[in-house]
Amino acid sequence: MNQYHYYLDLSVRLAKARNKNYLAEFLTEQRNVLDRCFGGEDYVLATYYIPNELLVPFDLPVIYSDRIAGFGAACNLLKEEEWKKSDQYTSRCSYQIYLNSMLKKKILPLPKLIVASNYPCNSAYQFCKELSETYQIPFLDLKVKRQESTEAYQDHVKQMEQIFQYLKDHFSVKKSIQSVVNISNQMILIKKEIDDIRNQYLGIIDTQDMLNIFTLYNDFGKESSVEALQMLRDDLHSKTENYSWKPGVKKLMWLGTTPLCMSLIDKIEEQYACKFVCEDLFLFCAKEIHFDTFCQDLVKRIMDSIFFTEEKRVFKTMEIAKRYQVDGIVHYSQRICKFLPPMFPKIQKAFSDIRIPAIELCGDGIERASWDKNYKEQIETMMRILCEDKKIEC
Repeated sequence: MNQYHYYLDLSVRLAKARNKNYLAEFLTEQRNVLDRCFGGEDYVLATYYIPNELLVPFDLPVIYSDRIAGFGAACNLLKEEEWKKSDQYTSRCSYQIYLNSMLKKKILPLPKLIVASNYPCNSAYQFCKELSETYQIPFLDLKVKRQESTEAYQDHVKQMEQIFQYLKDHFSVKKSIQSVVNISNQMILIKKEIDDIRNQYLGIIDTQDMLNIFTLYNDFGKESSVEALQMLRDDLHSKTENYSWKPGVKKLMWLGTTPLCMSLIDKIEEQYACKFVCEDLFLFCAKEIHFDTFCQDLVKRIMDSIFFTEEKRVFKTMEIAKRYQVDGIVHYSQRICKFLPPMFPKIQKAFSDIRIPAIELCGDGIERASWDKNYKEQIETMMRILCEDKKIEC
């Protein structure tokens, strides 16, 4: 039994014991994909916004780069001294360094194919390109222009069609495109139901849980993901009858990536009169796709995503903040990340204009010690502004 299987299986059992069956279903699928890879099947390594619907028809195990690195770090598969020794530590995102270390140490087998996009993360794209060159792995790319123009859209569609054609030329189609479309659209409908429940019953589900499963976006088109979302929807429905918002509790919104030490969110909520009610990572675009316009619709989903431009992100987060009447914003910025952190000044300014304070927490989501040693002062400053002046024990 490999380490990944052991820890993911443990996580599945823990989720079930806590009656979080949707999380258990999500983790079971991740475990099954890894089992196929370790069992000798060829797999595809992909970056975040490469649509899974593009790959599902070929029944290829797909591993998404940041997700697998996050799992590895959460399972503590590498000691910090093993991956921090990299001479790229000061210039490259730790998620990529961690993944590279796992591949070098053969904790994870090499992929058969790499499919990468420069959106949202150009650093991840460059890493995948270098990986392809180092190990002579076929490389397909989607070079996204972050422009909302017809020319950019047509160029993206052309590239998406070329990727899809390559897959059809090199792999056997095992599932019809129409069935993948149907499953994907079913997921979208269920996700909308979940969003409606959350809009009506603020804070009915923990932000920690939503951050744990937001990468379901990478599993669109899979039956198992339909089941996971159905379980989440049903769980929320069962809670609505006896749920009510506690008067005096401040509403917070979490923006940015997921810290490894997720317990901090719980600590803040437990020790202060506040509750995180929304997170931008689960605000992924959920537009239906169609058989006749398969690649076009997948491109539209990317271009309509909240992170496509700074203006989209500011507009969408402000729209949600006003609707929920949030009291404060917490933005987590990953070390060296050139994607989300540069957006924070505009977010802070926009919210300042409507008298909502926005706080930035800077650190490294892969490093276990970050929350314990580096953030205490920042958290206390944040809570003095947003909540009451109390101490938080890290």
